[in-house]
Formats: sequence, C-alpha cells, structure tokens
Amino acid sequence: MSHPPQRGRAAPAKKPSPMRLFYILLAVVAVIGVALVGVFALQNPAATSTQPAAPGATPAVPTGPTGRTPDGFYYKGSADAKIVVTEYSDYQ
Repeated sequence: MSHPPQRGRAAPAKKPSPMRLFYILLAVVAVIGVALVGVFALQNPAATSTQPAAPGATPAVPTGPTGRTPDGFYYKGSADAKIVVTEYSDYQ
C-alpha cells in the first residue's frame, strides 16, 4: 500500500557536496591557466621589444651563402667555417 504524498512539507535541502566545490574551483583554475598560456603564446615579440626600431628598417635575419655542393650536399654558410656539423640518423 503506497502512502499519498505529504503536502505542506518542504523537502530537506541538499547540502552541496565538497567534491562539487573542488571541481568548480579546478575548472576555474584551468580556465585561468589556459587564458594565461594563450596570452603569452600569442604575444608578438617584436611588439614587446625595448629598443626602438628605425623607420623603414627590417629585422636583421642572419643569412649567408647557401647552395649545393658538386657532390649533391646542401650547405648554408661559409665553406671556410671552423666548425662542421655532421648529422647521423636512423629510422629505427
């Protein structure tokens, strides 16, 4: 036999779970962290330079002679360089 619902009584208020508060705070910290990473990642380094740029000047990019040797090897820089870098690699 079922009992009819009682009228006039409010259901007891549920107390928020402490884990719910933890997850809300965790989400807020994560959103702030993502926002900070985005701000720092998207900053233009040229815009934050402390040295004033000359009008009409382009940024200095180190360039040197580039090309291909008669043996088919690509190079960049002077052939008379004191340092030679040789790369060895393996796909396994």
